Amino acid sequence: MYRPTANLRWGGGGASVGIDGGCNAAKGALIKVSSGEVIMNNGVTLKNNKGSGVSMANGTFTMNGGEISGNKAADGGGVYMEGNSRFEMKGGEISGNKATSDDGGGGGVFMNGGEFAMNNGEISGNIATHSNGGGGGVFMTSGKFAMTGGETSGNKAPFGGGVCMTGGIFTMTGGKISNNLETTSGGGVYMEGGEFTMNSREISGNTANNGGGVYMIGDNSKFTMNGGEISGNKTANGGGGGGVRMAGGTFTMNGGAISGNNEATYGGGVNMKGNSVFMLSNGEIGGGNTAANGGGVFMEGGAFAMTDGAISENIATHSSEGGGGVFMKGNSVFTMDNGEISGNRATEGNGGGVFMNSGIFRRDINKAKINNNWAKLRGGAVYMLGSAIFDPPTDDGFNGNDTESGEGIGVDSN
Repeated sequence: MYRPTANLRWGGGGASVGIDGGCNAAKGALIKVSSGEVIMNNGVTLKNNKGSGVSMANGTFTMNGGEISGNKAADGGGVYMEGNSRFEMKGGEISGNKATSDDGGGGGVFMNGGEFAMNNGEISGNIATHSNGGGGGVFMTSGKFAMTGGETSGNKAPFGGGVCMTGGIFTMTGGKISNNLETTSGGGVYMEGGEFTMNSREISGNTANNGGGVYMIGDNSKFTMNGGEISGNKTANGGGGGGVRMAGGTFTMNGGAISGNNEATYGGGVNMKGNSVFMLSNGEIGGGNTAANGGGVFMEGGAFAMTDGAISENIATHSSEGGGGVFMKGNSVFTMDNGEISGNRATEGNGGGVFMNSGIFRRDINKAKINNNWAKLRGGAVYMLGSAIFDPPTDDGFNGNDTESGEGIGVDSN
């Protein structure tokens, strides 16, 4: 183990420098930074250690290039951070590392404090191996992670293939969280707490049993989407929430798109239950989200507040239920003050715009529009069952909705 106590610059100029832990008996980190600054350039490798590649309590580590790879630790196989440490990643790779802890993880990076600035490079192919482990790429209990470029991709964990948060602040203004895999929840991002702000770029191509793009649980989880895309994610094994799955927490959508997420049974774009709250003030849940029920949004609890924006061009495929735009059951409450639910389709079932098994849907008939939706069976705009409440019970504000038979175009109940 090397302990720099002053500024140190490694690599560059065609030099090749490596520290190989040799995968022998358990040991500490290859590099331990408690003060000063370390600069790592192209040609440097920190690899094959039984212990983290880099461990930081204070000081600064700047990674311009090189590789931190093949290391294995309880938490933070590649990089472990705490205290007032700062890691700036401008290039290179943190790849192929493993974390084995049963209550933590972070195959690539573990943060229990500090600041990580990712401007370029890759956090890729890392794994949290334990069945309760999280954060194949990144695990955060506290600290700040600022992503302005680069990729977190191809990582794997039971919870949060790309990123797992129980606390801390993650801000995304660039880069990608893509093609990560989890076996339980949250292919791209898993949250039990903390704050995630997405200003641009994408969470895309991730896969999970539930929450292909994002999974949220717990009242302290907060996700704010100001721009960018949660797109092309999917669920496996009959799960829900191709784009976003909420079992708690608050998701605020001020812009951007949740689009093209698929292979979900319940909720192609968004799946909600419990005490979860989704607030849509701008942006779109649409553009090809697909599920058996609730192509755009599936609710079995929680509250959805729509003050503007659109739920549009989503598809539900179930043969008797449906809900191309929105599917509601349980104690769910949907409030629509403005915006539109439009162009959605229930290709085999009912409720092109909205399917209500139960729950309450309230809307402002002067501002909220339910237009141009289609269902094969009944309720081109809205289809209701049982104790569902649609308030006010009128088709004012509807236009261009239809069914294959031409019946039950507006509010249809059974």
